[in-house]
Amino acid sequence: GRCSLPSMNPRPTDQSALQNQMFTHLSVVSAGTSISGVTYFTVSVKMSNGNEWTVDRRYSEFDELKTHLSNKGTEIPDFPVKHLFRSNTETVIKSRIEGFTSFLQTVVMGNTHRRSVLQFLNADPSLFVPRHSTPCVPEVRERAATNYEESDQAAWADEIEPLASTLSEQELGLNVLCPDCSLTELFEALDEDGSGVLEKPEMNIVHGSASQLAAFLERWDEDNNEVIDIHEFIRYFADLLDRKGPTAVCIMIKHWNKRAMDSRCLEQDIRDLASQVGPADE
Repeated sequence: GRCSLPSMNPRPTDQSALQNQMFTHLSVVSAGTSISGVTYFTVSVKMSNGNEWTVDRRYSEFDELKTHLSNKGTEIPDFPVKHLFRSNTETVIKSRIEGFTSFLQTVVMGNTHRRSVLQFLNADPSLFVPRHSTPCVPEVRERAATNYEESDQAAWADEIEPLASTLSEQELGLNVLCPDCSLTELFEALDEDGSGVLEKPEMNIVHGSASQLAAFLERWDEDNNEVIDIHEFIRYFADLLDRKGPTAVCIMIKHWNKRAMDSRCLEQDIRDLASQVGPADE
């Protein structure tokens, strides 16, 4: 199907299985090449409670994680180099297995509180919430994992649900209008570049025309900076709630979320197609 990984053992999703656990071992255990010539590296993930699973990642995904962690101030001592040609030879693949394993054990293991790392490892970030963070989704974020020290809790909360900590009490109530998707989750799904605001190209995803987008910005861009922040975003849905009621709000949230996911899948398809034209595993 579209927008899917080649193969993946299921990650644990039961809350009791995820609570009070820590990552104990990360390594690349094997590599394989798909029919299209793309090389995938199988990452083995093991937890302190005995849970373990594997996830397949390509070079570009390792490289993307490295870039993200580097931008967060993490020092990356060594990383497998990118090859323009003959990147799927036995020698190169063996070298990358060793290099990626070292990266996982020396860099990634020290950053498992970050959303990007949890997503890379296919560990559901919504189930790894500190016990003092603000609950944002009923019955999920109100339950707390306790595997991190108190001193790490604030940083963890910022990584998992950075927007929730900026909301007022009233906004927190509006945030969970739809049980299937909170407004902060929808906002982050639309915020493709992770800038913390919705720019015009990102808002175009959910608006059918330039005139509709212009009208939306004129009404809800209260500081006239041509972007929508989380507070303006929530005020739009608060107004919709007053005018149309909760059912209409949930329908709109689901509709916008589907458009956001479709957009991301399309981008992934384009990247996959481009990778088949260029170097096989980059």
